[in-house]
Amino acid sequence: MQSQLLRLFAEGKDSDDVARILGISSQALRNHLHHINQKLRTHNRLEAVMNAIHRKLISVEGLQRSSVAGRKNNWGRSCLDHPASVCSRRFGIGLF
Repeated sequence: MQSQLLRLFAEGKDSDDVARILGISSQALRNHLHHINQKLRTHNRLEAVMNAIHRKLISVEGLQRSSVAGRKNNWGRSCLDHPASVCSRRFGIGLF
């Protein structure tokens, strides 16, 4: 369930979509995210997704370019080329 959750966030789905797809409540989703962040020692879902990609816990193959991980910055590079904290600041991505 946790890798599926991370994969859905990596695809650019928002919290409501992820909860609906997985058939869980928004509170259950927050609980899962909390436990994922504890396990990966991350602070938010963007860091968790980037950490999971870096550790090869989830695959980036088949991710759409509209996804969080695939968003382009001003220099034409994606978040896959940068640490999560840098991308979060550059894009001002609201995580919750």
